[in-house]
Parts: sequence; structure tokens; C-alpha cells
Amino acid sequence: MGDHGHESSKSEKEIWESLPNLVGTEKGRALYDLSNCAFENGNFLRSLTFAESARDTFLEIDDKEGLANSYASVAYSHNSLKQTSLAIEQMSLAVKSCEEGELPYVWDFRRRLATWLQNEERYEESLIEIEACLEHELYEGCEVQAGFDLSAYAHGLCELNRCEEAIEKYRKGRELFKKNTEVFRVAEDDYFIGRCYNHLKNGFEAEFFILKALDAFECAGHLNRKAQALSQLGRALIHQNRFQEALVHLEESRSIVQSLGVPVNLRAVFVIQRNMIRALKALEQDTSVLERRNSVLNETLGIPEEDK
Repeated sequence: MGDHGHESSKSEKEIWESLPNLVGTEKGRALYDLSNCAFENGNFLRSLTFAESARDTFLEIDDKEGLANSYASVAYSHNSLKQTSLAIEQMSLAVKSCEEGELPYVWDFRRRLATWLQNEERYEESLIEIEACLEHELYEGCEVQAGFDLSAYAHGLCELNRCEEAIEKYRKGRELFKKNTEVFRVAEDDYFIGRCYNHLKNGFEAEFFILKALDAFECAGHLNRKAQALSQLGRALIHQNRFQEALVHLEESRSIVQSLGVPVNLRAVFVIQRNMIRALKALEQDTSVLERRNSVLNETLGIPEEDK
């Protein structure tokens, strides 16, 4: 959950025993520590209760650091309870308290907030948080973290169908990763650039970047990323009307996904088979078996047409 600016060496029992005699900041910190203990034990309702009590205590005494940390604890507890909207609300307050108190870990909270916003498909709001982090990291000269921020920003743009802008951000992130010899991160940006070109139905550019990513993923022995790259390579070849080649890569991608263990990522299988169907139809071959299987999968998955 994170513990910025305060560490406790006391056991949970010792904190409980001391709590009745504590007031003000010490009481707030004790409640915060109890929240952390409950969170680490997987008791998120209990963690939430203590975090809210800590927050209320710090509100009474206007302790910005304690308030920021307790808001964040409330947010993490809500998130673990699958209450994402409440988690976002509380993390926003944590960011605000950090800014008022000029606390350095505001950037950690902003990134977490941006991640949750993207998970809720609130991409425009997430971009505001990421952009603030990016400006800070560039000013501080933290190039690798700036690369991560650029990639996160590009992802939000891609989800908003602003693919040309996303490609520009991925390229800038790629440059920073390359400068700092982050080979795998360069490959990831190559993959995402290729995926954006696929969204734009530019198969030639997509193939170029996906092949670069695929080589790196194969060297790293990263099977999941290799499967994703092969799937995107199949799409790129379909855009170029190279249907037989596309089928070879799509079938290899599906085999890898199916071999990665239980549970199998059936959403990925569905998308791969969807593209296999497109290629087979273009070759005037039978697609009835694959279409039947995909129909069974999508009865439960309910993948929207634009995601297929």
C-alpha cells in the first residue's frame, strides 16, 4: 500500500495497547499503522475503517503529510474492495494534500491515480495526471521514468483513437529508453507503435515495427509478448492482403496462448481467431468451425465489434 514519510517498528499488539493514550498526530499515525497491518493481512474492510479514522484525525489537526497518506490508504483499501470510483475520489484528495504540503511523493500518487482512471476508461482525466508527471520527470532529468510516462500517455491517446499522436509519444519514449539501454522497453514501444499503425490500417509500417519487437521478445524468451506480437503481425499482413502468411503467424500466436497455462486467455484466442477468419474468407476457405467456436466464446465474453 505504501508508507511515505513514516515507518513504524511496533507490532500490531503494541500499537493497540498504546492507542488509548495517544492524541493528535501520534493517534493518527497509530491508526494509519493499524490500517497498514490489516491491508497486509488482506483484511481490506478493516484496513478501510482504520484508514478513515486516521484521515479524520489528521483532518482535525490539519496535518498535510498524515492526511495525504491516510487519504491514499483509504484509496488503496477501496480499490482492493473493487470500489474504484471511491478509490479515485480519495486518491485525488491525496494528490491535493500532497500539493498543499509540497510533498515529494505526489508523483507516486498521481501515477496510481492515472492508472485507475485508465482502468475506468476515463482517459482524458488520466492524461492530465500523466502529463504533470511527465513534465516533472523531464525537468528532473529522470529519463527512464519519463519514458514510462510517455508510454502511458500514448496508451491513453490510443484508447481515444488518437493514434497519430500516440505514435509520436511512443517514439519519444522509445528514444529515451534507447538512450538508457532499456532494450525490452524499446521493444515494447516498437510493439505499441506497430499496433497503432494496425489501428490505422497501415500494414507496411505496422509490420516493420512489430518485426523489431518480435525479435527482441524472442531473444528475451518472453512467450506472452511473442504471442501478442505474432497476433499483431498477422493483422499487419492482412492489411497488406498477404493472407496465407498472416495465417501462419496467427496460428503460431494461438498455439502459444493456449500453451501458456491455465486459465487460457480466451479473449486473446477469440481475437486471434477473428483475424484467422478474415484471412480464410479472403482465401475463400471454410470458416464454419472457427466461427462456431468464436460464437461460443463471445456469448460470454461479449467483446464489442470495435475490439474484435
